[in-house]
Amino acid sequence: RVLVDGRVVSHPTAGGRGVGRYTIGLVRAMRAAGADVVVLVDSDDDATTWSTSIEGVTTAALARSTVLAEPASTWFLCTQMMLHPIPLDVVPRAVTEAGLRVAGVLHDVIPYRYPDRYLIEDSARVQARLRASLVRTFDLLLSNSTFSADTAAEVLGFSRDCIKVVGAAIEPQFGPSDDSWSIDTRLNRLVDIGLDLDRRRVVAVTGGDDRKNTPGLIRAWAALPREVRHRHQLVIACAVESAVRDRWHHIVHHLGLVWGVDVLVTDTVTDDELVSLYQGAHLSVFPSLEEGFGLPVAEAAASGCPVICSDNSSLPEVIGDRRATFDAHDVRDITSVMFSGLVDLPFREVLTEIARSASSRWTWDRVGRAAVAALNGSEEHRSVPRAPRRRVALVGPFAGSPSGIGAYNERILSAWNAAPRSADMEPLIDLSASDGAARGRRNVAGLGRYFRQHDFDAMVNILGSSEFHAATLASLGERAGHVWLHEPTLVGCLVGIGHLSGQRDWAETRMRQELRRCSVPENSWPADLLDAEAYHRANITFLEPVLDAAESVMVSSDEAAEVVKSVRADHPPILVLPHATHHNQRASMPPGRTIVSYGWLDESKKPEVLIGAVSTLSGWMRDIRLVFAGGCSTELRARLDTVVAARHLEEWVHFTGWLDAERLNATLLTARVGVQLRRHARGQRSGAVAELNSRGIPVITDIGTDEITDADVLAEILRPLLTSDADWIRASDESWRAGREFMFEDLADVLDRWLFPKRPHERGTVSHHRDLMPELRDRSSLS
Repeated sequence: RVLVDGRVVSHPTAGGRGVGRYTIGLVRAMRAAGADVVVLVDSDDDATTWSTSIEGVTTAALARSTVLAEPASTWFLCTQMMLHPIPLDVVPRAVTEAGLRVAGVLHDVIPYRYPDRYLIEDSARVQARLRASLVRTFDLLLSNSTFSADTAAEVLGFSRDCIKVVGAAIEPQFGPSDDSWSIDTRLNRLVDIGLDLDRRRVVAVTGGDDRKNTPGLIRAWAALPREVRHRHQLVIACAVESAVRDRWHHIVHHLGLVWGVDVLVTDTVTDDELVSLYQGAHLSVFPSLEEGFGLPVAEAAASGCPVICSDNSSLPEVIGDRRATFDAHDVRDITSVMFSGLVDLPFREVLTEIARSASSRWTWDRVGRAAVAALNGSEEHRSVPRAPRRRVALVGPFAGSPSGIGAYNERILSAWNAAPRSADMEPLIDLSASDGAARGRRNVAGLGRYFRQHDFDAMVNILGSSEFHAATLASLGERAGHVWLHEPTLVGCLVGIGHLSGQRDWAETRMRQELRRCSVPENSWPADLLDAEAYHRANITFLEPVLDAAESVMVSSDEAAEVVKSVRADHPPILVLPHATHHNQRASMPPGRTIVSYGWLDESKKPEVLIGAVSTLSGWMRDIRLVFAGGCSTELRARLDTVVAARHLEEWVHFTGWLDAERLNATLLTARVGVQLRRHARGQRSGAVAELNSRGIPVITDIGTDEITDADVLAEILRPLLTSDADWIRASDESWRAGREFMFEDLADVLDRWLFPKRPHERGTVSHHRDLMPELRDRSSLS
């Protein structure tokens, strides 16, 4: 027994079209094959459509009571899963509550295979992720072709054993006819728009999508010998937008053909017109670059027309013989096969026989029997537990955040999703202290309200010591998951939000609460509860509650691991992960002497030391420039402007403010030297250093080594890199090698192994990235 979602016939993009018609044909065929089918509808119009399409069909209202009355052995056939827009209840909640088995109708997964073309809009990407997640909960998929089944298993992460190929079928109106007068009569409307009944016609049913390869077909047509083209007219049967029509018109004109005469593009054709076009055609050509099935090939074949089609995707399966195919990416091959199909009589006889054989295979009788067999054959697997794909939440700021960690997280996400994995990674975006928007992503502020931690197999909560991570920190609760500490302190996060609040009383009350949570004696509290440096001097990190709740902790250096161990001797498992680098363009030696300090600027970056060094060097190098590439607080900017003015360095020192990725890259590529200083470093590493290394830009940093506090000392370190090309080349080579030591794809692999280990990690242990990926030990260590 099967409950079929009949709402598809009124779906805005499927009703009355291919998907709706296929569903009606499938239901009719399953009933003929012996299935007990009930079509669920939610409107009188849908009920009327079904009853007029299939005589004697049983329809029922889509109501919870209807579904819950069914035994658990009943199937629910989901017909709207692959549609856009996707309905919110493609599998009604009642189906889940009733414990019914769910089968889905699969047409193709082309949008997943070409996301840059079909999933451009945020809403489309969100719907695609939702659709894929829902499909993985199904018990079975019914596919129209082997190609669709194979590709769906790959891109959706669905077991190939649970995808059954049932095929597609040709509607009965597609059949041969020798009645030329009747054929021509049904084409009168098309004659009025340019159809030439005195010339043999070549019919192509395409569309405006570039995947349909209509421009390639037109170019192949133009390459035919003139005398062959003059005896034939290429008829492209489809309706397209005016912009697409104009583009095709331009191609036709550029190739020396006459629009509407040599090449006719129709508008929407009726079923009768399409059948007549096929019945009277000398040849049908289907040049698509990829199809889920390719029904026009079968329809043309059933109409008695010789057919040639592309040799890709499902099309060889549909036509059934490689002799009737061509390489759709090769215009010359299309022309060659088309020429033979028009003038080579023996070859035309072969094509006719191939078409006859193809049309005999794609019948509704065959589809119905295959669908019923697939459903019956799956019953014995009813009690076998499914293994849905795991889900990982990556929580923190992302691209567009003032925090440099946002861009870093974006690259982690891209690297994770760029390779096949057993888990999908989803971003939960932290918009703290930011005017950004979630842009189709989930906001971590909704955690616990609209979605929950137990929705994920692993939570990776990324924390930096700045106000941009406040929402992530607030979301941790008693189960903090895996905590990634870019700095082994949360002082900046707590104090930063306190300053931003504008309410000192509230901020101080909150800091007292946090100090008590961490069991810090009151005699160790700083006099100014919002003085970040005072907390650092007192070694107060505010990490205690997080470490108590964390499943594991990730840090960027051994020094940071020691800080964690000093806070909690019985600490969670620690993974030391160095900063990863991106595949960036290597910088060439720039013509000027530009020094770049990159990232969010605060007192810890020692900007006055760097300004002092430039002041010293500017007396000898008039072309020196210092660029602070990144944002900073208005208070710090005002003070630094005063320092620059007092030293008369307005010509040499520049502040860019926050830069988007493109402008940041352009700025970094102008740098002869990068400088990243850090006061009282606590084991953190610099993403900015990794970014500079990934471009081969020499970097001067005191992170992880002796601090540079004297401007003259820094000037002397800078001088050879600014004046000696040989020194610069040597330093650039070292930087470039360091930038290739640990890439984002390596990080994603290490993270995957850490989150889903073969054996549980033990508390009190420290691991390194090379422990999880021994192959990384062979790479040079220059960091």
